[in-house]
Amino acid sequence: MEDRVLNIDEIASINNAYWKIEDEKYRNGNPDKEIPRESEPSDEESDIKIVIYNNKKHYCDLDGNIYTIKENLQIGDMIK
Repeated sequence: MEDRVLNIDEIASINNAYWKIEDEKYRNGNPDKEIPRESEPSDEESDIKIVIYNNKKHYCDLDGNIYTIKENLQIGDMIK
């Protein structure tokens, strides 16, 4: 997995999925606030998602393996 190269569309899709979940958490925690919704981009399904591990964003695959995110947003070393 560390050798896999993510294209720009896949990186955007992974980030969009993460922020969609965070947005829903915020909306559910603040039901009295009027929060405008933006249109959601159509994203392809990805086998990678962003998770918070040790207070930092990391990639996580379908097997639950956790990887660092490099500066160029590519998959880094597996840490768990």
